[in-house]
Amino acid sequence: MAIQIGESKTLQDIVKDLDTIAADLVIYVTSPRDWTGATVASLLFHPAGQYPMQIGILTYFLEVSIAREVVDVWKKWHNNPYPTLEEQINAIIHYANKDAYLR
Repeated sequence: MAIQIGESKTLQDIVKDLDTIAADLVIYVTSPRDWTGATVASLLFHPAGQYPMQIGILTYFLEVSIAREVVDVWKKWHNNPYPTLEEQINAIIHYANKDAYLR
């Protein structure tokens, strides 16, 4: 089932469907830091790359296009074209926290 814009899901749900989600959407989460795959998240659209850090209870997490790039870099660095869902989530959370790829 496709994830709808604004629908509350978990970060795990979004990462699992990352390849089918429009690249111009932005992931927002409900918790300010201690993220996990169970963190409640929503996809939102903002024109012209304007991403507010806070929208109500939602906090900016990462653009979908960057999340995809993070997974691609992980695949190359680990010489593994099939990372587990957990590995993808960990790499994306690491990038969102540190603005750096996970080695």
